[in-house]
Amino acid sequence: MKYTIVPLAVLIVLCACSTKKQPDIVQSGDAIIIAETPSDPNPVFYVSDSGSDDNDGKKVNTPFRTLKKALSQLKTGSTKTIFISGTLTAATEGSSGSPAVFTIKDSGDVEIVISGVPGAGPTVLSGTGTDSRILSISGTSRIRIQNIEISGGHSDESGGAIILTGGASLHVGNNAQIINNTAAVDGGAIFVGKGSKLSIAGGVISNNKSESMLGGGGGIFLEEGSTATMNAGTISSNTVTGILGRGGGIFIDRNASFNITGGAITGNRSEDSGGGVYVVDSGLFNFDQFVTGNSAPTSPNIYREVWQ
Repeated sequence: MKYTIVPLAVLIVLCACSTKKQPDIVQSGDAIIIAETPSDPNPVFYVSDSGSDDNDGKKVNTPFRTLKKALSQLKTGSTKTIFISGTLTAATEGSSGSPAVFTIKDSGDVEIVISGVPGAGPTVLSGTGTDSRILSISGTSRIRIQNIEISGGHSDESGGAIILTGGASLHVGNNAQIINNTAAVDGGAIFVGKGSKLSIAGGVISNNKSESMLGGGGGIFLEEGSTATMNAGTISSNTVTGILGRGGGIFIDRNASFNITGGAITGNRSEDSGGGVYVVDSGLFNFDQFVTGNSAPTSPNIYREVWQ
């Protein structure tokens, strides 16, 4: 076998030449803004309420303590995963809770999976102890949640648990539970802003509340120009409590669309109309057969408002 001896000095030069520029990480308040490409194309990090941000976060027994620390390690590239165990709150996060306990901004055009650790017990992102929504996702961010509970959020505006803005997207996967959240305005669980996207492929959106007097969406509010799809999962037992509140399960604004091919929208309630789904004028909703057992004084399952 032939060997080639390379002087140490040459090796040092070669290594230095091959070293890539590290990406910039910019933190604005609680938001993490991420740019460029990672050396590991498929990074995995761990977060626990009993962890420490002094850990490396790369193993289940050396987790970070905060979600923002894990997010700061992720750069654009291939899909990356953050496994969480325990209950993360504003206290564990060191967050002000304004405008949200957890904020993800411009995390890149590839998906970040946020998941509970399989077999590790309940995993919760909680708004308990704050008067804030739980998760704000904006810009280029693409987020998938699974095996996790998001609960206890309260917003004085829209999006009791989650708000999507600026073209962000959220995928709700298996065993995700978005429960027991409240918005003073629209979208007790999720508010989907203009240009943003929501997809539901499992999980439960339940027992959320909008207190809106004129709008609604106890479970989900789709703003004009937003889109949503659903092929599995359940949207149930959500309410709009305002006297003219509409869309106990879902409120679909004009020029927004909700394409459903599976799952169930059931047991939701509004004080005015469209206990299951309320659709405004040019808003789109298909396949009414998935909407059953909802309640409202007018059109308990689906109400379609037509503008003259």
